[in-house]
Amino acid sequence: GISGQFERRSMSKRYRAVVIGQVPEGGTIDVAIDGKDARSRFALVRLTRSAKFGWLSEVDLWPETGRKHQLRIHMTSIGHPLVGDPLHQIPMMRSD
Repeated sequence: GISGQFERRSMSKRYRAVVIGQVPEGGTIDVAIDGKDARSRFALVRLTRSAKFGWLSEVDLWPETGRKHQLRIHMTSIGHPLVGDPLHQIPMMRSD
């Protein structure tokens, strides 16, 4: 069944997200989460100029492990948090 396909890695989940900044063409992120190994892959789909953030990157994401909030944590760990993610935003400089 489907669960067996996931276990054998013959099937994988792909997610599409918009993140802040210019992401490299693609890569792998190996950052432990809660002391457990965690790995995600990403690939740049499209870059778009943003008045608020400078650049936005549309990316495809593949979690190779299944940790809670893994993709959000991994993208933030390389400096590219998901747009609108209140948990993992990088603090913005304020000019009052």
